[in-house]
Amino acid sequence: MKLMKGILLILFVLLITGASSQSTREINVKILSLENVPYEAKITTDLINEKVVIQLDSFKSIVFYGFRDLVESPRIMGDKFLIISYKMKGGSGLSQIRSSILCITGNDLIPVFDVLSSLKMELEEVYDNDVVVQGLYDEKKSYGLKVLGLTSENGNYTLLGEERYEAVSKYNPTLNCDIQNTVEIDFNDYFKVFSNGSKPLNGDYIIGQISGDAITKYFFGEEYPVVQLKNYTYFFIEGNWYIKDGLKHLTKF
Repeated sequence: MKLMKGILLILFVLLITGASSQSTREINVKILSLENVPYEAKITTDLINEKVVIQLDSFKSIVFYGFRDLVESPRIMGDKFLIISYKMKGGSGLSQIRSSILCITGNDLIPVFDVLSSLKMELEEVYDNDVVVQGLYDEKKSYGLKVLGLTSENGNYTLLGEERYEAVSKYNPTLNCDIQNTVEIDFNDYFKVFSNGSKPLNGDYIIGQISGDAITKYFFGEEYPVVQLKNYTYFFIEGNWYIKDGLKHLTKF
């Protein structure tokens, strides 16, 4: 009996260890800093804790939360920019992909671009005056941003992409559309981010966090670099990206 318990215990430990090793994955990439210094970054995806960690050394790292699965292998653009795209957890009828681009400058990791590059919503019920309208289904919206690559001229970088927004509604067909356009976003050398403009934030804003940390309230009265896309506006504030997902609401990435 003791022998059997011992065997079962060993099998249990092996099972847990195997599952743990499959839930995490490490990828090493070589990258140049903006100052042309070579580095090797380690990317660790952690399915159990739903996060991605990009690490230069034991003191320099960035953590992205809400991780479900990589969309593609992390890749280097122009020798100096690391792009990571992964599926995020979503609610009922919602799927989303986050695309983040990082670079190294002054021995620091900088998130230079951070957006929801894919957002799909499908509703199975439509509400009108708080009454379910029967038989009106297939309410769908989808947004996609495909990052095509990077151009560089005299040290000036431009991010190239394609946007597509589609909406299909049986309830209100006037909303149906299929819009496609190209995107060019220049690198702002002062803020060290890709930005296609700047916008002010004024007054009190409620701030949520993808990491699940506590919701806070903050007063803004300045202008910040932004990435303006078809679906949302993204603000770069004090080293972090925020998505403006409400009239007076921001979510910190």
